[in-house]
Amino acid sequence: MNKINKTIRPGTKKMAHPKHRVGLIISDFIFFNLGFLIAGRIIYGRIGSTELYTTHLPLFLVVNLAWLLITTQSKAYDWLGKVRMELRLNKLVKMIFFHFNVVVFFYYVILRSLPDLWFFLLAYLLVVVVMVASRICIHYYEKKKGHALTRYVVVGGGQKNLADLIDAFSFAFNGNARLVGRFGDTQYKEVQNIGSYKDLKPYLQQWPTIDQIVFFHSKLSVKEEQEILKIAEPQFIRAFVASRAAALFPRGYVGRQRGDMLIMGLREEPLMRLRNRFTKRIFDLIVSGAVMLFLLPIMYIVIGFLIKRESPGPILFKQQRSGYGNEVFDIWKFRSLRVNDNSDTVQVTKNDDRRTKIGDFLRRTSLDEFPQFFNVFLGNMSIVGPRPHMLKHTEEYAALIDHYMIRHKIKPGITGWAQVNNLRGSTEELWKMQKRVDYDVRYLENWSLLLDLRCVWRTVFDVLVGEEAAN
Repeated sequence: MNKINKTIRPGTKKMAHPKHRVGLIISDFIFFNLGFLIAGRIIYGRIGSTELYTTHLPLFLVVNLAWLLITTQSKAYDWLGKVRMELRLNKLVKMIFFHFNVVVFFYYVILRSLPDLWFFLLAYLLVVVVMVASRICIHYYEKKKGHALTRYVVVGGGQKNLADLIDAFSFAFNGNARLVGRFGDTQYKEVQNIGSYKDLKPYLQQWPTIDQIVFFHSKLSVKEEQEILKIAEPQFIRAFVASRAAALFPRGYVGRQRGDMLIMGLREEPLMRLRNRFTKRIFDLIVSGAVMLFLLPIMYIVIGFLIKRESPGPILFKQQRSGYGNEVFDIWKFRSLRVNDNSDTVQVTKNDDRRTKIGDFLRRTSLDEFPQFFNVFLGNMSIVGPRPHMLKHTEEYAALIDHYMIRHKIKPGITGWAQVNNLRGSTEELWKMQKRVDYDVRYLENWSLLLDLRCVWRTVFDVLVGEEAAN
């Protein structure tokens, strides 16, 4: 018990953040009404007080009532569920889009009088911009003040369970999760053991500053665990059970309630849904089309001249790579190496003597990758996805790394979740490729359009600060 008394301070447990929650609710209503008011002033000109309370009163009531119902049903202000920023924004945009449909339906079907379309579009554009910006500001404020940090303890579980859980929490909470310690009779490396199973109850009775408890299989009885949950609930500590059966589903699982029993099955990846594939493809077409129209022609002339000036050979380099469904496709790059016979078998290294001076610059700034926007436009690649590998490497790593081929369930990308997490460059050591595959699979399991936008932003930032480009 001495160890426990040193670990925590009774009475320091803070409540959830009701002030933040109330403030966000109020600010959302203000932003919504302000967006419509500004759009009305721009589209219709000056709106008088009489006109505001008569002509536009139905719109005012519908907008606010619809937002109240949507946020209530979707649990939009659940501050106990700290999740990644892109998931928060994804949920927010979906709610606003649903709100748009509700308001348009009300006017078009019930009132049979639809206001100016430009008014609606401008109003919702202003609402999205302001509310997304407010969420981002709140996120960084929470992070600065420490509110975004999720502290959790684990009960039971083996070393592999703990390693998987730590990785999962780190991804889910965007690096803002900290394992306070573990309760169990066996100690493991790199995990602080707070006490044995019998020490958990007195630990919680002292109101520790933790947010969650995760139960693995332990020696506690059902009655003891129920007593622990009763202690945790008034402290706003959320309790979760990690099932042993989770190990059967290495790529994630989903639980479905069947009566009083929870049934688990392999989780369907987001990009298996048609609407998500459609959204991603539209994004790819818009971005790749813009790059091909405004940037590539100029880049081809300037970079092509520099490549030709330094070494003989073609401006563009073509190579077969493994793509979606492990189908072979031709990838295009600006040539960064001297013409050689080993391009399809030998990976480029940092001090490779095949590199040219202009090639070093192109690879360092990722400019050599720009012709791949042509691959994206054709549908062979995506803006964001696992980097495509040479055929020889696909064959080798598929035999050495578990789940390697899963990364081919989606189109390869110009940039990817692994690349923006510093897993760039050559992979001479097996563990580097293993780590890259882990990130690729995690991207596949957690795709969202906002995650793609985040990858694009971080890629641009890395290029601007001079990060080494991926191969």
